[in-house]
Amino acid sequence: MKQAPALNVYTAEGEYVGSAVEVMGAGVIAQAYGEGSTIRLGHLKAGIVWTQGKDGDVCESYDTAGALMVERAVAINSPLKDRIIY
Repeated sequence: MKQAPALNVYTAEGEYVGSAVEVMGAGVIAQAYGEGSTIRLGHLKAGIVWTQGKDGDVCESYDTAGALMVERAVAINSPLKDRIIY
């Protein structure tokens, strides 16, 4: 059975707009909502692993973005860190 998506996307205003299993999917959603949108592990602000614009454009390199997300997930000791797929 598949797990629920770990990557959740929020607008710059903090409105939940979608989720994805892979960095690519979350990146496309974040890019659509523009600068300031965030990708989080889980739904808490403490779980922000990417901020569109501030961290660059997630769609430029999913590998680079994914590696940074994993690095940040490890830094915040997120139990979801092993569920980042890129």
